Amino acid sequence: MTMKDVLDELSAARRKMGTATLPAGEAYTMELRRRYNAHLDDVWDAITNPE
Repeated sequence: MTMKDVLDELSAARRKMGTATLPAGEAYTMELRRRYNAHLDDVWDAITNPE
């Protein structure tokens, strides 16, 4: 993978930082979003199935 490929992958994800109040106190949050040209079931399988 070239440096350009890595930069393209990083820029494809949208990032959002924030805070939340939990029973244990304040916490930092991070939300990452990325679109894939695939069906939801296929994407879910890819991130949850170690194969």
